[in-house]
Amino acid sequence: MRLDATPGTPLRVLDDNTASWLARLRLLESAKTSIDTTYFIVEPDAFGLSYLALLAEKARAGVKVRLMIDARGSFSFINSKEGRVLEAVADAGAAVRLYNPVNTQLG
Repeated sequence: MRLDATPGTPLRVLDDNTASWLARLRLLESAKTSIDTTYFIVEPDAFGLSYLALLAEKARAGVKVRLMIDARGSFSFINSKEGRVLEAVADAGAAVRLYNPVNTQLG
């Protein structure tokens, strides 16, 4: 696999699920001023819910958080009772947006 990066920019390939989750959570925890993140498939599991909870925590701490979620990939989550977690993230001060909403693509 060939990966090109800007010279001097550290690059680390994370091909292990556990290592990638730990790295992702450490990045969020270390954010001081802003977080811009996208999420394709949010599930109501330990990974998805902890990710969203940490975003809400960072927003409450004054970090500018912008979250974009793919509405098709996360359709079942968004329309479940657990999907209310997104409202909690927004209520904490984060900007939450849905990309590719299903209802605008039908008919």
